[in-house]
Amino acid sequence: MQGYQRPEVIAHIEEIRCYLESPSPMLPNGIIVAFDSRVKFQPMAAANLQTSYSRMGMLTIPVPRTTDIPKPGCIVDGQQRVAAIRDAQFRDSPS
Repeated sequence: MQGYQRPEVIAHIEEIRCYLESPSPMLPNGIIVAFDSRVKFQPMAAANLQTSYSRMGMLTIPVPRTTDIPKPGCIVDGQQRVAAIRDAQFRDSPS
């Protein structure tokens, strides 16, 4: 998958990381990932789980076991938040 990825902004990542390590953090913004055709979505059959704008189902994301195979997704928005989560030292794991 090719495309433009902004470089990590260290000061911004540090600011987010400090907030995530605070006593009551919340990550209110989504992280958007673009997937290639290897990722499959299987909608659930129950009609009551579907609306005109959404469908519930199972997303299958194959994760390569080696580094020579490209990963099936690329972060489109949220790179700084993901980097902050990666670097954060959490006292308790979220349930």
